[in-house]
Amino acid sequence: MKKTLLFVLALLLAAPAFSAQLLDRIVAVVEDHPILQSELDQATFEALNRLRQQSITPPPLNELREKVLEQLILQQVQLQRAQRRGIQVTDEEINAQLQQLAVANGLTLEQFITALDQQAPGHFDTLRKQIKEQLMIQKLRQLEVVNQVSVTREELQQFLKQANQGSTVSYHLRHILIPLPNTPTREQVAAAEKQAKALRDKIAVGADFGRMAVEHSAGAEALQGGELGWLKASELPDSFLEAVKTLKPGQLSPVIRTAGGFHILQLVDKRDEALNPVAQQQALHALRLRKANELFDLWLRRLRDEAHVEIYLNDPATLKP
Repeated sequence: MKKTLLFVLALLLAAPAFSAQLLDRIVAVVEDHPILQSELDQATFEALNRLRQQSITPPPLNELREKVLEQLILQQVQLQRAQRRGIQVTDEEINAQLQQLAVANGLTLEQFITALDQQAPGHFDTLRKQIKEQLMIQKLRQLEVVNQVSVTREELQQFLKQANQGSTVSYHLRHILIPLPNTPTREQVAAAEKQAKALRDKIAVGADFGRMAVEHSAGAEALQGGELGWLKASELPDSFLEAVKTLKPGQLSPVIRTAGGFHILQLVDKRDEALNPVAQQQALHALRLRKANELFDLWLRRLRDEAHVEIYLNDPATLKP
């Protein structure tokens, strides 16, 4: 979370001030909530900066904007769901995240607020709103995905047994997801598998994984070049772990089929860490996260499918003022 917030801060300070008068048009509606052209432009600017910082060549701007708009839609779908579930974020929780940012910049919270508003008037309120929305979505995912996962006594015992045998490897992964609908037809499965295999072949002969993720992946991390970061073996779905545990850095996994779609993984690096004693609650939490990771894409796709969404981005005749 800390790295995410630091990056958000950097983008806020670098971002241009988009003209509301010229750019505020409705490009999509999620239920009754409009997404404005200026919001899309701001988010596209941030996505471009992320990709450039990772040395990933951005796709054509119109493709990137469509991808960013879909991310904004998914964010709004989750926020509306959180509101319907009565999820609240307190000022104390927001201030705790702001305090982390202040400390990371060598400032007190008061100094941080003053410095931010002096450099970019009004952006402190924007940052505070972004933090609130991030926390709401985190709480929603915890409530509807992680907390709904059950772990049997046998699974917990098996996990503890494996941990005590010294499974301490962590993997730095990148990920591409070619999704499937909840009840796919045979033709949809075949088409998605064909697309995933073709993407893997392109990457294997030199196409940039990060750019392919930005252009084609439906994963939540797509606009970060498919970056999953470091994950312990215990946090990976069994199908992912089986696919990557024998890879060398830079290598690709085979195409992996799950209920959510077809996956391609790239091992960036791996490390073996000293084994710490695994308490029962820690093991339970790790197992829940592993199962939740398997269910998350399906859950998010279901929310998206159930939401009423209208998109006006590529239809100038119906672009709403």
